Amino acid sequence: MVAEAERLPIPWETLESVFRPVDEWLLDPHRDIVVPDVDLDDWQRIVDFLHAPPISGGIQTATTVDGTPAPLPRSAAEVFEVRRVATLITWIDFRGIEVVRRG
Repeated sequence: MVAEAERLPIPWETLESVFRPVDEWLLDPHRDIVVPDVDLDDWQRIVDFLHAPPISGGIQTATTVDGTPAPLPRSAAEVFEVRRVATLITWIDFRGIEVVRRG
């Protein structure tokens, strides 16, 4: 796990242009993001965040397991257990920015 001192919050304004295509016809709006050196506790923070009460602007999620709608698991460990036997896909829409987690 990365030490807390090494984690620097990056303002959304700095990253926004990376996630918004300049021209959707010319530039694929989908981005692959790889986050190295994370552990189950890091993933649990994300799961907890997605289950937290709505924040300003809102986050919408939808999850499927083998194509069937399902609730987002409450624990990161459960996410990884499901992924061992099925295809779990979670769509996250944060203020118009769509993130898809396939696994």
